Amino acid sequence: MTSGRTLRYGAGLGCDLEFWDPSTSGEGGVASLRETPYGWWVPSMAATTVRRIGDRDYPVVDVFAGRFPHDIDFPIDAVISWVDSADPAWRRRRDLAAASAGAARSPHVDDAEHRYRDRGELRYCLRSIAAYAPWIRRIFLVTDQQIPNWLAAGHPHVTVVDHQDLFADPGGLPVFNSHAIESQLHRIPDLAEHFLYFNDDIFLGRPQQPQHYFLPSGLPKVFHDRRAVPPALPESDDDVFSASQRVTRQAVEEAADRTYPYILAHAPYPLRRSLYARVEEVLPGRLDVTGRSVFRKATDLAPVTLAAHLALAEGRAVEGDLSHVYLTTDRPGAIERLPDLVHDRGVDAFCLADDAGTALSSKEQHRAVTAFLEAYFPVPSPYEEPC
Repeated sequence: MTSGRTLRYGAGLGCDLEFWDPSTSGEGGVASLRETPYGWWVPSMAATTVRRIGDRDYPVVDVFAGRFPHDIDFPIDAVISWVDSADPAWRRRRDLAAASAGAARSPHVDDAEHRYRDRGELRYCLRSIAAYAPWIRRIFLVTDQQIPNWLAAGHPHVTVVDHQDLFADPGGLPVFNSHAIESQLHRIPDLAEHFLYFNDDIFLGRPQQPQHYFLPSGLPKVFHDRRAVPPALPESDDDVFSASQRVTRQAVEEAADRTYPYILAHAPYPLRRSLYARVEEVLPGRLDVTGRSVFRKATDLAPVTLAAHLALAEGRAVEGDLSHVYLTTDRPGAIERLPDLVHDRGVDAFCLADDAGTALSSKEQHRAVTAFLEAYFPVPSPYEEPC
């Protein structure tokens, strides 16, 4: 148990030690205590081979050293987008771009302050990955000329990717639009074909396996929310999020003649670089247009949704099921649910969305969110500089 008594490692995270006896069937081999890929009898336990897992070597019985149907052995990376609006240099760039674009005066542009506010979530997003998905190969942090002062930037498994090194056309920078950033994820140098995309307010809630997110064949899983985007074309009174979702749905219908009414769950998004290449093939130039959109606006495509739904339509992805919770922390009812979330730890992932409501002040939200995250993830990750 941690010193704050908010995290306990019990028997569920231990290992079993078993003593298997020679088979009495007369066939030789070993009788197992639990069913193996070969059933309840193993031909031989004598020969072993060495397999490297992570940075350690382990002896493995030869008959279990092969690749079985359930195994996932391709590399999986994580990508996290992050911004801190308290940075004066970043704010100057944002304010200059807003003045130039007239963003603050347009109802079809979303430049709300809460979209850029940093409440320290990134530290805990990284802690959640370190604790619950140690199989992640590398983590790529996408930023705009910013690096958290606590980040162990020299860690071999963490790479900071600046927008200048990400965008195909850096001449269109700066951008302050998550859709524009997401349109370029597949361009991250050295990124694995398979990766999980996180916003920094998305966290893993309990131990995960690669099979939660991908099939052994490599197909990604797509997780949907219960919320549907209303039918019909974008309307003048749509909020920017809804309008963009409708535009994206239209694009999938145009490319694949399939309609996907539901939005994606706010959980880690399993993706493949090749899915983006497919979008560029069937909808040429559309991602580039969104990539040049300085602020989030109603005519943007939502690139992650587009890639996932096009993949589903073409048999390049499958529907998945991930236990998740989405909370908007501007609502007192959401804050009241946080203690139960810490106590139960019963979901695979959760999102703590910073919304524009006024029921709770930003300071009240910040205090509640910070206390909750420290209680849920009290153990520092290897990606933090020592205090």
